[in-house]
Amino acid sequence: MEKLENVFLFTGEGKYLLNKELNLRKNKFRQKYGDSTLFLLNQENNLDTPNLQEIIFSGWLFSSKKLVIIYWIPSDTDQWNKLNPSKAKEIENFLEANLDKIPKETILIFVSFKPDKRGKFFKSLSQRAQIKAFERLKPAQIKQIISQQIPKLSPKNVDILASLIGHDEQKLKNELHKLKNLSIDMSELDADSLKQIISESDVFNIFTWLDRFINNVPKRQTLIKQLEIQKDPMNVAWALLWSFKNIIIFYEAKQRGISTKQIISLLKAPPFVISKINNYNLSEDDIVEIKHRFKKLNELLQMIKQWDLPPENLGLFIKQALLDEKIINPFN
Repeated sequence: MEKLENVFLFTGEGKYLLNKELNLRKNKFRQKYGDSTLFLLNQENNLDTPNLQEIIFSGWLFSSKKLVIIYWIPSDTDQWNKLNPSKAKEIENFLEANLDKIPKETILIFVSFKPDKRGKFFKSLSQRAQIKAFERLKPAQIKQIISQQIPKLSPKNVDILASLIGHDEQKLKNELHKLKNLSIDMSELDADSLKQIISESDVFNIFTWLDRFINNVPKRQTLIKQLEIQKDPMNVAWALLWSFKNIIIFYEAKQRGISTKQIISLLKAPPFVISKINNYNLSEDDIVEIKHRFKKLNELLQMIKQWDLPPENLGLFIKQALLDEKIINPFN
């Protein structure tokens, strides 16, 4: 089946590189054709069938060139999914019926990080659209980007920042933006000062909190109750899941006699993260407890993605899941 030259699907968990490519295309198009020819549809209130029909198929007086970027379609399973299933299906059905009718002057880019590959519209795009797949950054690439963006940051501070970021590419973007806008000499920034700057972030605090949580068994319940995660609960949830998963895989691999070098390759985590996990010296009961909390958090995020729970109460739900309490929906 012939590919459509003006329809693209940007996909993959490599959000940093994906957004970099997308921004490059947006800027070039805007410079050539003007701001009025660029349409970004990424919110519940502007991503609907009538608006799509108006933008894609209506003509313009002076220029017919348009760049239309549509997020969350085809139906995205990423944790930041904005659309409920019924609305996504309605839009996909409209686009499926009109895919061959899109004017050649309209460049259409769909952005779906982890699309549901079972969907009919995804299968159509796989055959008809130009696919641009972006892989998640590796730890070495993250360090390289940090060093390039902030060249005066010491190697030790690069390691600290990389440890904070983990696989969170949005966090990479946010922290680089924050540091580049500080009125300080990066060459004079020591490790403690860097931690203090970054500690305003809930995600950084969660790694500090996790060390205390792992190493202080008698106070675990108290530490959970004291957890402050309201600024950035989704990233906190994924930071916890990432950490718990690494701990589980590390200890199971150790039990099977797998070498530390092989574990580093398996986890694709920085060596200093592996070293920290190794120093936890957890018992078998501790691993069982961490597996249970990993399962509870994973179930919670699935419920949020399926709109079974209101996302604005995620911080409360995380605490309930960690405390092994029944998750109470305040709107039921």
